[in-house]
Amino acid sequence: MLLFLGACRLDYQQAMVADELSEGIPETILIDFTHSIIKNGIPMMVFSAVKAETYEESNKTTLEQVAFRQFNSLGEPVSEGKADHAVLYSSTEDMELWGNIYFYSIGEESSIEADYLYWNDEEGTLTAREKDVVTIQRDSGTSIQGTGFQGHLYEKDILFRGKASGAWVEDEEE
Repeated sequence: MLLFLGACRLDYQQAMVADELSEGIPETILIDFTHSIIKNGIPMMVFSAVKAETYEESNKTTLEQVAFRQFNSLGEPVSEGKADHAVLYSSTEDMELWGNIYFYSIGEESSIEADYLYWNDEEGTLTAREKDVVTIQRDSGTSIQGTGFQGHLYEKDILFRGKASGAWVEDEEE
């Protein structure tokens, strides 16, 4: 009996390794993914990506070659953008973007270009890392670029905590 019990031991180490591996494996992989957010029958936001992977355990979705278009309450486009990579955190609706980021605001007639940005949905802020360069350009030709970028989109405030250069000219109507 002792010989039998000695041969029947449970290996909890293997079970722990399997759990760790499963955290890195997506629950869902979608190719040519499109996601629409509809409010009162009108699309408010449309995301598309070449590839999307969902990770339920960590409440995130990773996106490759992501593009988006945002609409107003009349269904008219107000902004569009793209990035090489993004992570959408489903518990907060925050989004981390990196690689060839480009946003264009139709109403503001301006664009933002960067290599890394973080969208904080609750605060309505778009933030770059401290040393990353962000360029903002208006259709009129005026532009500014700098490091330590933070933009509060609801209040239309822009801050560069590092070095900045360029010229930003406001129209008299603004």
